[in-house]
Amino acid sequence: MTKYKHSLLYTSVMLALSYPAYAENTVEQLDEVIVSGSSFSQQIGTQKITEEQIKRRPTKNGGITDLLKSNPNVRFSNNADLSTNAGEIRPNEVSFHGEKYYGNNFILDGMSNNDNINPSGNIERNGEPIGSNPYDLPNGNTQSMWIDASLLKSVEAFDSNISAKYGNFTGGVINAELKDPSFERRTGKIYYRTTRDDWTHFYIQEGREEAFNKATRLDFHPRFVKQTFGLHASEKLADNFAILFSYKKNQSKIDYAHSTMRYTANLDQPIATQQKRTNETYLLRGVYLPENGDLWRGTVIYSPHSAKLFRSNTENSSYTSVGGGIQANLEWEKRFDWGQMKSYLGYKKTGDTIDYDEENYHRFMSSDNLNWTSNGTYSQYGGYGKVYTQNEIYTVKQDYSLTPFDWANMEHKVIFGWNANLSKAKYQRDNTNALYYYTKNTNIICGTASACISGDQYANSRNVYSAKSVHANDNDYAAYLEDTIKWKRLELSLGAHLNHNQFLGNTNLAHRISASYDIWGNGDTTLFGGINRYYGRSMLAFKLRQGIGEANRETRTLNSDGSLSDWEVANISNAPTKYLMTKVKTPYSDEQVLGLSQKLYGTKWTFKWVHRNSRDQLSSDLRVVDGSAYRVLNNNGWSKNDTFTLSVSPVKEHQFKHATIGWDVGVRISRQKTNNKWYDTSAYANQKAIYNNQLIDAVDLPPSDFNTPWSATANLHTSFPSLNLSWDQSFSYTRGKKQRTSDSEIACNGAYTGGRYASICGDYIGNATLYEDLETGSMFNVDWRFTYTQPTFQNQFFEITLDVNNVLNKKALSKSSSGTSVYKQGRNFWLGASYNW
Repeated sequence: MTKYKHSLLYTSVMLALSYPAYAENTVEQLDEVIVSGSSFSQQIGTQKITEEQIKRRPTKNGGITDLLKSNPNVRFSNNADLSTNAGEIRPNEVSFHGEKYYGNNFILDGMSNNDNINPSGNIERNGEPIGSNPYDLPNGNTQSMWIDASLLKSVEAFDSNISAKYGNFTGGVINAELKDPSFERRTGKIYYRTTRDDWTHFYIQEGREEAFNKATRLDFHPRFVKQTFGLHASEKLADNFAILFSYKKNQSKIDYAHSTMRYTANLDQPIATQQKRTNETYLLRGVYLPENGDLWRGTVIYSPHSAKLFRSNTENSSYTSVGGGIQANLEWEKRFDWGQMKSYLGYKKTGDTIDYDEENYHRFMSSDNLNWTSNGTYSQYGGYGKVYTQNEIYTVKQDYSLTPFDWANMEHKVIFGWNANLSKAKYQRDNTNALYYYTKNTNIICGTASACISGDQYANSRNVYSAKSVHANDNDYAAYLEDTIKWKRLELSLGAHLNHNQFLGNTNLAHRISASYDIWGNGDTTLFGGINRYYGRSMLAFKLRQGIGEANRETRTLNSDGSLSDWEVANISNAPTKYLMTKVKTPYSDEQVLGLSQKLYGTKWTFKWVHRNSRDQLSSDLRVVDGSAYRVLNNNGWSKNDTFTLSVSPVKEHQFKHATIGWDVGVRISRQKTNNKWYDTSAYANQKAIYNNQLIDAVDLPPSDFNTPWSATANLHTSFPSLNLSWDQSFSYTRGKKQRTSDSEIACNGAYTGGRYASICGDYIGNATLYEDLETGSMFNVDWRFTYTQPTFQNQFFEITLDVNNVLNKKALSKSSSGTSVYKQGRNFWLGASYNW
């Protein structure tokens, strides 16, 4: 009955607010949604989101990728928007056409915003970030700087038939442009936005509520408060010179309690503390328009993000995980009679850091001399010092576009350009750090010895990680040429992208060919297609990991007089995994595109098929080199994907007497195969797999993530000018799926196979990996954003925003395995206010 009440309430509100819209039927042109000057076949593969559209999209943390939720060519991870970790502010990861999520090219104001050191390093082991160990690289992310979408002028998402101008990707390209200062008048705003656990409905697996409410894992967030606030100011200093300053901070405070650690004075009381997440952005931008018609634009942006975390059940174990960095760039645009030139000079310094409060870790034996115990047996203390990665890039590039000209009875639009990215990356541990392991002995006399408690215990062994520095040069050079040719009803785009990467030592030439044909010559019915190749970029994780996990295993003994001997090296201790970088090819993705665009009764219908065949994808395997086992990077990965999409939108936005209404609808069906998860995992070791009680080829297994079989989205924008109110709604339905996880290995021996697998193995002789299903649930989701403005004085106004995510409070299973189920967030509210001038 409750479900029907919600549906009735929703319908009533819709009808009440939409009724005035039908009083008068006029139309207004939609915001520009294509790239000016690009061919029709490239426009079909482009989503452009304008500043106005960014402002009115329902959102949570405000990340760039959240803007792509209505793009049918984009898929989000199972780990996005979970109930358990609702306090996180990290941007969600996305995949274009089933490609690896770290294969996208994020561009921020003309410069790479990619983390190619360790982009998959944000994965967690049972709630503990991978980078928190002394033998790991600091945890990274696909985006080196987490820019809030509210700072952007526009976002372009390229998914297919991508121009030869862009390279270094196998997935898609996300090009974000920062806002410019205003030349009309002084403008600005101050703003605040917030949400919290009281405004969030949590869906938690039955039987795990108590553990969740106790917040005994870093990824359990039952109590949190998120706040976003900032200042944006634009000043016109002269008729031809204006500057912009912006500051924005997004922070989250999250309760946390150690699961088993207790102070001995009160063993029944959990030790509570608080995690923190912070993302800040400082932006200074100036635009100068000299009298000769040139444009000069200078930008400095500093955007660090950080997280305060803890080693579980360890005293004084707090550490800070820091990412982001600084970017400075200068642009010069010059027009000539023959065309236009854009020159660009940029500098960027980013990286990731793990910085513990303590330089060394101690695993004491629990004792009356210590006022805490970690689990009754041990009393853990301290951390692992500071390690960091750093990537420093100098970018120089030029883009040229020639004035359109006719030759051989055809119109030509030619663009070409080049770029050089001079990049140096490194891993650094500045100091020596040690891990001490203690043994009990009441006869110990410490004297001047460290890591010792007289009459109680002493450290009899330690792992010593010496200061370490690993460097890699990652210079990258590229040039491109593209000619868009129009002859009668045919438009053909011919392009090539040439790239050389110094780290990989590879030179690659990628073709970009796409075409469209206007069947009737009036733009109503257009066929389009394309054949393209996209090459990826370097991955530095394996190079920078080499040797960082090596430690001297040292021991000492108790002398007969109770004193301690000196430390002596017993052996070389290594991390659980040693890494080795070898020569690899550049991953690439071949693409075929075919589709039809049809205008019908004031709407535009676009059907598109995109086939991706990716080869030489980065994978890894275990090898024995000189008697030692290493995980070695290779090119054994591959994937295939078919995506079918149907998009429908009005040619023009509808304007009525009391309201303006715009909408769009998208549907996606996809089929995908892949033989590996990401670069840190192996391709399938066995050719066969047992899945759903059937023996199949391992390559026929469903992918582990980013593989929802179909989805549908719709956006509805309703503006009521007389009420100063707008209401934006996003609808989505995502079909649930089953994915697989490895469980064990079965030895099939043909007719001699015994037990329950005899009938499954049949005549097959060899090993087969047994997989079990992880289930995800289907979900119909509705998100709202209300925006109300109240004019105050002249051009000034007060604005209130209310975001309601998962309006219907639907419960959706995100993933499950071995008795563990994780759900998406329930209904969640964000409330914001700003004063604008």
